[in-house]
This record gives sequence, structure tokens and C-alpha cells, in this order.
Amino acid sequence: MDIRNWIDQEADKIIDKEQLEKELDELVSKHNQEQAVIKKERAIAIDKLRKEMLFNIRNVKMQMLSMNEEQLQGTTKLTVKQNF
Repeated sequence: MDIRNWIDQEADKIIDKEQLEKELDELVSKHNQEQAVIKKERAIAIDKLRKEMLFNIRNVKMQMLSMNEEQLQGTTKLTVKQNF
């Protein structure tokens, strides 16, 4: 009787181990998918920020190019005062 109980217990342990391994594989797969989504969202956000910054730089450039010399001097002095 003890041998049969031991065999049954070992069989249950093997089944439990296989179920745990399957669950672990599923969790690892889910985690990898979530990481891929996060990386994609991050790349999209970085690209959006890059485009916004380029747009702002172009706007400032156009504003600076449209100014005359006296306006540029005033803007430069104001910028220097703000930075120091």
C-alpha cells in the first residue's frame, strides 16, 4: 500500500509541475508581449516629441529671420538677462 501511495503522490507532483511550467510559460509570453507594447508606445512618444521640437525650432527660426537688427538685439539682451 505504501508503494502505491508513493507512486500516486509522485504522479500528482509531476502533473502539478507540468501545470506550473505551463503557467510560467504563459506568464513569460504575456510579459514579453506587454514589454513589446511598452517599447512601441515609448518609440511613438519619442518620435512625437522629436517632431514637436523640430516644429518649434522652425517657428523660432522663422520669427528670428523676420526680425530686423534692432529687434534681434533686444531679443538677445532679454535672453541673456533671463539666462543669468
